[in-house]
Amino acid sequence: LVLWGGLRLPAVGAEVYLDGQLLPEDEGGVMDRLTSWLDQQQWSGDWSSGSAAQKAAYGKVVEVANSASSAPWVALGVGQALLLYFWWLGDGLEVNIEAARLSLSMHWLSIQYVGCNVPELPADLWQHHHCTWRWRHAAMIPSEIGATLARRPAALRLSAQLLREAATVEANMLGLPRLVAALGGHRWSRAAEINSNAFSFRSSSCKPRHMGWVALCGLRGEECSQPGSLPVTPDQSVLDFCRFPGPVNRPVWPRADVPLAAFLEAHAATFREELEALLADGRFHGLYWGGEVSLTQFAPRLDDWQMLSLVKNRQRVSRVCEHTPKSCELLASRAELMGCAVGDAGAAFARLEARSALRPHFWNSPRLGFHLGLRTPPGARMVVGGQEVTWEEGRATIFDDTYVHSVLHEGDEPRLLLIGWFCHPCDLRG
Repeated sequence: LVLWGGLRLPAVGAEVYLDGQLLPEDEGGVMDRLTSWLDQQQWSGDWSSGSAAQKAAYGKVVEVANSASSAPWVALGVGQALLLYFWWLGDGLEVNIEAARLSLSMHWLSIQYVGCNVPELPADLWQHHHCTWRWRHAAMIPSEIGATLARRPAALRLSAQLLREAATVEANMLGLPRLVAALGGHRWSRAAEINSNAFSFRSSSCKPRHMGWVALCGLRGEECSQPGSLPVTPDQSVLDFCRFPGPVNRPVWPRADVPLAAFLEAHAATFREELEALLADGRFHGLYWGGEVSLTQFAPRLDDWQMLSLVKNRQRVSRVCEHTPKSCELLASRAELMGCAVGDAGAAFARLEARSALRPHFWNSPRLGFHLGLRTPPGARMVVGGQEVTWEEGRATIFDDTYVHSVLHEGDEPRLLLIGWFCHPCDLRG
């Protein structure tokens, strides 16, 4: 059977094993099995980047990758596993080039397997197979590694090669009508300029969703009227008379365009006071490890990146709010957080250890993010959509985390932030 992309489906009965266990013959099942198995390995007690346990696990994943030419349904799961669990080489800041390039080849094979490289692929199949998501990973991996290696004189040749590979992927993307349509005509010349919010919000301006945005009325000339003079009827909201002029898609947003930014800055001292108290007596460590521990594979070491949620998915996290009542009360007063139904909307204290990093990634659902600097030593920076960001204590950064973004901290002290995710002003859903 010839599939989209020209690949042939192997004969029924082709078998691929992971650590002695037969893998299912479907992409989702393989991805779930690999993630579950690697999570178990990661928390075995012997796991760290470059350890014998991690090297053994990597070898078994490579064995599965070697079967992908005859069992292409394993390619996507392997590609994601390599990206999530093996991006870093050792406990330092060096990228595992071998794993990353194998991840790229697996993502590319998965694109061919389901036909995401075929311009004529029907729209329903394009959406069903999450083709845009696959292509974004295929472009992200070589471009991000190439940019990292460009800072090392000894690696300039390999950097140039990877950046050429990224340009080839991007050229292929520009030739796919489904991808162009998904972005609503959004113009881009390189994959770093693509963001998931553009799939949902395609106009140059919009009506803001929350009353918090109405504070900007009167500052936009003819774009918006003063709320106090609006002829509001029982069937109308003041939001019906206010427009957010945009642009509605950009990596970093001006703080003046986001009312939440000024609120966070006004209360930065309270947030920092309660976080410092948690750190001083060890409660932060206990609350983190005793609760929701996630996203550990983003950094080179398991405990490099720690998030302690205060509010999440329109609820206060009571076990944490008992220790941070003022911060939780302040955050719970914001409709952008507590009235927002997008996935993982909320806020958390976040600690990134010195001489660490967060690998490149992007969010898929519509939303924006914020960072409020609480302790910001030199040496830390973020790149989002190709734009570099640094932090200042007491200052908020508003950014779109649906662009590819990564963090590098080469300093000597932990970086502390209040971070969060909230509804995009153009998102009209409840």
